[in-house]
Amino acid sequence: MTMIEGNAWAQFPAVAGLHICLTLLVWVLAERLSDRLGRPVWLNPVVVAAAVIVAVLLAAGESYERYFDGVRWLHALLGPATIALALPLYANRHQIARHAVPIAAALLCGVAVAVIVAIVVGQALGASQSSVLALAPRAATAPVAIAISDQIGAIASLAAVMTVATGMFGAVFAIPLLRALHLDDDASMGLAIGTISHGIGTARALQESEEIGAFSALAMALAAPVAALLVPLLAARLV
Repeated sequence: MTMIEGNAWAQFPAVAGLHICLTLLVWVLAERLSDRLGRPVWLNPVVVAAAVIVAVLLAAGESYERYFDGVRWLHALLGPATIALALPLYANRHQIARHAVPIAAALLCGVAVAVIVAIVVGQALGASQSSVLALAPRAATAPVAIAISDQIGAIASLAAVMTVATGMFGAVFAIPLLRALHLDDDASMGLAIGTISHGIGTARALQESEEIGAFSALAMALAAPVAALLVPLLAARLV
């Protein structure tokens, strides 16, 4: 190991600690600001925290790769956090079992409509074929969307960005939009949010009520395999 490599490795824990502290501090401040202002739609803590962190990294000239390497321990907590979503699912298991057929139909229709609308709108706006294909798998979570994009010949990085952007958009606007449409059934709201807004939307749904969060978690988990089956089929016929 050279002296430069040794110095870089010696500094790594401090850099990683700085990145973790930055992430936690920005998140706590975004949460408190949202609470102080009554949790307005336009001040979603996830969106605010992401924007602030991006601005800080750009101002400091820090690469995303170095930042992500520093917060990889926080990223590892996504696994336990996802597993914890089983708790509201278990609490609502009887209601889910009673409505298994409508839930399955809603998921199939929701994912199919999301894929078709993305493709049709992208083509109508004159997007390139690779860009249209990258829009198609946005109903799945980012890792699944990347895998689907590789299968259909889309740009994986663009598919990941569009999927994350869709989740953030849903976390901010889904509940107010559903309320405006007078959709007050918690199960239906949860299915709609989880089908298109993934984990970010599910986190917002859990803040609304346990039932909305439970059905959102269910939709998020099931929409991914449904999208993996439907996207290649629909993309082959529409693009």
